[in-house]
Amino acid sequence: EFKNARVAMVLSGSWQINRLQKDIGNAFDWVAVPNPCGPAACSGIPGGAAWVALKTSKSPKDVGMFLDFLAQEAQYAEFTGKTNNIPAHAGLAKKGVKYPGATPQAQAALSVFSAGVANLSPVAYRFQGYKFNRAIMLPTVTRVTQAIVGEMSTDEAMTKIAADAADAVKQATQ
Repeated sequence: EFKNARVAMVLSGSWQINRLQKDIGNAFDWVAVPNPCGPAACSGIPGGAAWVALKTSKSPKDVGMFLDFLAQEAQYAEFTGKTNNIPAHAGLAKKGVKYPGATPQAQAALSVFSAGVANLSPVAYRFQGYKFNRAIMLPTVTRVTQAIVGEMSTDEAMTKIAADAADAVKQATQ
């Protein structure tokens, strides 16, 4: 609905930036804003891209050396800039990343998200690692969207989020 200019705001994450710059193009101006604040914090939810070594690798030392190479600031900066990701490297986040393939709107949005990393709440990290986080996130997105577009009231959405989340947790534990 946002990309069709039917709603004024969408609450999402940096992973949407590439899609927004592709789908919206020059149809209208869009900006990212800092995370909203509540009584406990002004926080998004951490996430991001990761490189991992598999335990079953036939060349663990080579894989380790390669990962060490990729994690060096220069290589990580290039990867982050070319993929329009938010840096997890504290030094790089402080210095800033150049995003050569991003539109000016996307570059500005990436800067807003990067600046928010320092404010991520410890609770957000715990939620990201919570094994049932999808049971909360998925119904929230679906039901809030339905309320925004007028398919149900806010009260109905809240009731359905709770029921959907409880059902998802129940199914996952059976």
